[in-house]
Amino acid sequence: MEQVEAVRRRQQGSVLLYVMVLLTIISTLVGAVLLLSGSAYEMEVRRQDEVRAQATFLSGVMFIETRIKNGTEPIGSYTFSLGEATCNLLVTDYSAVMPKALYLDMTVTIKGKEFRRGEIIGSRSVPKTSDYALVSNTAFTTSRRVVLGAFGENGDMAGNATIALTGAGTVINGVLEAVSSINKGTGTVTGKITPFTTRITFPTITPAIYQAAATQSFGSTTISNLTFSGVEPLLCVNGNLDLSGTISGAGTVFVNGNLTVSGNLRYATSQSRVAFVVNGGVEFGPNVTQGVGYFFTNQTFRTSSGVELTISRGAVAAQAFEIRNNFNLTYDPSVWEDPNEGRRLRLPGYWP
Repeated sequence: MEQVEAVRRRQQGSVLLYVMVLLTIISTLVGAVLLLSGSAYEMEVRRQDEVRAQATFLSGVMFIETRIKNGTEPIGSYTFSLGEATCNLLVTDYSAVMPKALYLDMTVTIKGKEFRRGEIIGSRSVPKTSDYALVSNTAFTTSRRVVLGAFGENGDMAGNATIALTGAGTVINGVLEAVSSINKGTGTVTGKITPFTTRITFPTITPAIYQAAATQSFGSTTISNLTFSGVEPLLCVNGNLDLSGTISGAGTVFVNGNLTVSGNLRYATSQSRVAFVVNGGVEFGPNVTQGVGYFFTNQTFRTSSGVELTISRGAVAAQAFEIRNNFNLTYDPSVWEDPNEGRRLRLPGYWP
């Protein structure tokens, strides 16, 4: 009997030990499951927050792109909220690293957690007249040879009506765009030809704004060899201007009248640059073969019928054109690469 009782006790002890081991195992498993469940939950919360952050980043990019499209200055700092997310957005000019680019530095905070992202976007989505070598606000038609740019670049052309280039040997080193039809004749276009495209805004010249900002003012005058000095100089001519010779320095000439280029124009150095904003017509004299500079006129741009004209560094935007002999123009990309240059030169569309 005592032996049976001893065996029974040993059996109870074994069962108790087994139960204790089993409980330990179960406790460990339950703890592991709870830990796993907690980790999975945290991972899911993190994933959802990352999705919210990505949506907020995208909203920030779209916000800046809309400002660019509307012609509103995008550079600056912004703060906005999207649900539980708050975004701090800093937009800076990135053109020193990549031409025509902005850098977006975005920090999104959700429930105390921060997510950060950098984005590079184009600084312009709406083209300006000075982004092209040549822009005509009305129909452009010529039977003369026109060569824009060289080696496949710096020769983009756009028109807010029809374009007809029927001169033999015509070469457009870039894109050719028009609001209406395009006839390139037998000419060569290295870039894309796009008829029936969106109209380019042709700015209105307001003389009073230029007159108020002038650093020097004259009546009708003749200038041979123009030298700019000072910070962002603006020469205002209230009347007609007759111009020839060498351009030194960088600056703007506003003509509240007609501009006649009576002699060849050259830059003194590679750093020289000039913009002519003309509230009147522009005409090149009978013996003028060379020109430089950005030309913007709200009337007609006329070349001489007697000689071939070459503008080696510049751009021309005009209400209308009369190309009366062969015409060569190579775009100066300074404004395209740095929009601040357009503002410094007070080109319509960039300034005021």
